[in-house]
Amino acid sequence: MFSCTNEMNLSELEAWCSSGDLASLRIFKDFNDKFNYVSMLGNANPVYMKDWVKVIKPTAEELTANKDNWETTTNTCNGVTGYSIKVLTSSLGFESKL
Repeated sequence: MFSCTNEMNLSELEAWCSSGDLASLRIFKDFNDKFNYVSMLGNANPVYMKDWVKVIKPTAEELTANKDNWETTTNTCNGVTGYSIKVLTSSLGFESKL
């Protein structure tokens, strides 16, 4: 689990929320830059690409703040604040071995 904090006053928060680069935040940057593939099997060969599946991630546009992210009546920022990662699994092999 990763988390981060960034202290801002209200005007700084509004400016960042409306035009900030959310993908540059360390919590998202590490994920976007380094978490690219997941092994299909428990003991994947690191150099055999057919053992790996590409991770589907948000696009850069989805992580870019825009003016609609800031709600002036409630002083809240509505944007990406975290990722929910789902890993789908299934049984593989002979039924008698389950």
